[in-house]
Amino acid sequence: MQATTLTRRRMMFLGATSGLGLATLGRWPAHAAAPWPTQRGDEHSDRFIGEMLHVGDPLADAVVAELVLLGSDGKKLLQSGIAQGLKSLVDPPPALAAFLRANETIPPWVTPSTYTGGSRTFMSIPLPAHALTLALGALTHTYSSPAIAAVLIGTGELINSTQRRLLETTDWLLRCMQPGALRVGGRGYVATLQVRMLHAQARARTLANGWNVAAFGTPISQVDLARTWLDFLPISYGCLSRLGYDLTSSEISDLYRTWWYIAHLLGIDPRFYRRITDHTTARQLLTVVDATNQPPDANSRALVTESVRATSGLFSLATVLPPISTETVNATFRHINGDPIADLYAIRRTPAQALIPPTALATRNTRTLARAIPLTWNTQIKFNESLTETFLNLLPTSAYASGGYAHK
Repeated sequence: MQATTLTRRRMMFLGATSGLGLATLGRWPAHAAAPWPTQRGDEHSDRFIGEMLHVGDPLADAVVAELVLLGSDGKKLLQSGIAQGLKSLVDPPPALAAFLRANETIPPWVTPSTYTGGSRTFMSIPLPAHALTLALGALTHTYSSPAIAAVLIGTGELINSTQRRLLETTDWLLRCMQPGALRVGGRGYVATLQVRMLHAQARARTLANGWNVAAFGTPISQVDLARTWLDFLPISYGCLSRLGYDLTSSEISDLYRTWWYIAHLLGIDPRFYRRITDHTTARQLLTVVDATNQPPDANSRALVTESVRATSGLFSLATVLPPISTETVNATFRHINGDPIADLYAIRRTPAQALIPPTALATRNTRTLARAIPLTWNTQIKFNESLTETFLNLLPTSAYASGGYAHK
């Protein structure tokens, strides 16, 4: 695609997005214009994108700075405030109070279905399918960004403990998708704020270690956060669709309204997500965001390779998931991502690929029949909810015992 055409599409999309009005969506601090990062794609992208490449998460970043002064007592206040609410704290420090108050203030667009609609859509798909597409689809796309990969490689932990990072991401996603779990104080709410604070801590640590802002912009910038958010939507559900797990327009609408709220809790600027109501508009935004990245580099390839290798381990860890062979993992990767991407990451071809299309067709037909019978459909959803709860109970609790996740 020619650069001028891509730029024109960016301008059209972002022009429509900016028309939402900051009075409705809430204001972010003004930031001085900064040079376009040399390693972040096309510098002719819209001014908003250029600005957001230099913005992290002001509320969470302020808390991290405050914690440096408060030490271990501050960390205890943070975890207590996230889990038990601002009212549980006596004379909380100002940045922490502002962070908790913002998250406990429910946006006016949140409705009761926000907490249940997306969960029901998610739970209509079996846990093994979600686990596969998370590891082989969503995370593959996340890691393909050199800017994101550089931060993750910089932690010095991901390559050595890929399975643990995959488990923690799965853990977070499943907690968010439980019915009602995103309400203030719920499991998904707590987990998401912990992830948000992890991002802020990683951002501060990366900057302190000499991150090249001129090349990549702010580490874990608003653009990177929006891109990762999209990985759980058009990327994940596009992969699921290729495995036969299609959704109705109503189910998709419910899904996005729930993910609006997750974006809010993650500290993503609402101008990125409030006009994103389905996979079509999400892919339009993804085109804009992806244009800010160079092609996958050595760090990206290392992370994707390790994630693919760790997938079989994820399935063997919990008895509620069926065992899966390396051949099936590779075949699934090729099917949901396509041969060009699989070749880029040197994922081997396997005869098992021939089995996936007829299996996907059978899955699609079975779902169509089940959806037509409410009792059958509801029974499947309840079964998947129960399986998810069982799986979560089998996962290690170290992420929560230590007050946060190690990755994502």
